[in-house]
Amino acid sequence: MSGLNYVSVFIAAVSSMVVGSFIYSPAVWGKRWMKLVGLTEGKAKTSAGTAMGLAFVLSLVTAVVLSIIIGPSAGLKNGLVNGLIVGIGIAVTQVLTHQLFEQRPTELMRMTVVHELLTFAVMGSLIGFLG
Repeated sequence: MSGLNYVSVFIAAVSSMVVGSFIYSPAVWGKRWMKLVGLTEGKAKTSAGTAMGLAFVLSLVTAVVLSIIIGPSAGLKNGLVNGLIVGIGIAVTQVLTHQLFEQRPTELMRMTVVHELLTFAVMGSLIGFLG
C-alpha cells in the first residue's frame, strides 16, 4: 500500500459519512427510511454512536480499496468515472442481489442504490482529484 494517499483516503471516508448524514437526515429521507426499516427514534439514538463509528471504519476500508483501484494520479474525471463503475459494478449489484432474496420495500432499495451511487461518485472524485 505504498503510494497510497492517506489524506485522500481519510477525506473520502469522511465524505461517505457526509453523504449518508445528508441523505438520511430528517429533511431528506430520514423519516421515511426509519419507517421503512422499522426503526424508532429512540432505538436509532441508542445505537447511533456505535453504528456511526463502525460505519466510518467501513468507509475507510472502502476508501482504501477505491484508492487502490483508481490509482495515485487519476484526476477528478477519472476518479468520478471509476467511482461510478465500482459503485454500479459492485455496490449496486450487491444491493440488488440482496433485494431479490430479502424482498424489502422497493422504495428502500431505491434509497440504498442512490446512496451507494452518490457515495462512490463523491469518494472516487475526491480520491482522483486529491491523488
